[in-house]
Amino acid sequence: MPHEGLGEFEQMVLLAVVRLSNGDGDVYGVPIVEEIEKRTKRKAARAAVYITLRRLERKGLIAETGHSDYGKAFEAIQKRVAARLAVFKLCERDIVKLCPSVQKGDRGAAVDCLLAGPRGIGINCGKSLGEAGFR
Repeated sequence: MPHEGLGEFEQMVLLAVVRLSNGDGDVYGVPIVEEIEKRTKRKAARAAVYITLRRLERKGLIAETGHSDYGKAFEAIQKRVAARLAVFKLCERDIVKLCPSVQKGDRGAAVDCLLAGPRGIGINCGKSLGEAGFR
């Protein structure tokens, strides 16, 4: 399977696995749920964690035993962060053209406008929004 970007919840689960595993044992769903809830102050459904663990396994970022490959995990997170930073450079023209009411520097409003806005977003902008996990 080609390497895909990580969603926000996938990042949370992957970081919880990395934090909890310390390379010395398996990590299971309940401690992952507890870690996510502790760090984010949000509820995390156990079923969503198990589904996400399977998806991360298919992407090759964790093993079936729950161990993560730290290098792959770090690389995936780095790619996601870089993609999020690149969105605003690649979408600058589209933001100006399609979102005139958005103030310069208001990245959240710019992304919301691009995602909710009419067709006409450039190919590179659309691709970067996907790679950054906004779509």
